[in-house]
Amino acid sequence: MENLSRRQFGQGTLASLLTFSLLESLFDCDAFAAEIKPDVVRWLNRVNEMSQDLRDERLKQLEWQAKIEELFAQADLPELMKYVEFEKLTANLKLADRGEKSLRFNFQAIDGTPQRLVFGKQIFALKKGSSVVPHGHNNMA
Repeated sequence: MENLSRRQFGQGTLASLLTFSLLESLFDCDAFAAEIKPDVVRWLNRVNEMSQDLRDERLKQLEWQAKIEELFAQADLPELMKYVEFEKLTANLKLADRGEKSLRFNFQAIDGTPQRLVFGKQIFALKKGSSVVPHGHNNMA
């Protein structure tokens, strides 16, 4: 396994978490077409298992990142996006005065998903032209 800088590790981890947050948000809004849900449930369970292994120190952070990247590489994002019902995702979205909204959600109502995920999650909705101020986090793994 190659040695990664902190920046490379952070970028890879952030990309993985953003993809996961997108999928979770889509589930929460029931914005997946029925035929794709079983595949996404299996994927979510695998992400949670690997994250539990990281938390329990059965995986090192770089091993976890490599396994997550391998799992994500199996997903065909353009194909997956064909099954997203975007109208459901954005139907009741109300942005704050500054043009942002932090969305938190859970999968507990969806059959086959973990009842308790081992990590926190949220996704941010922003109006066009706005951004999240660059900032850092400690010990996100």
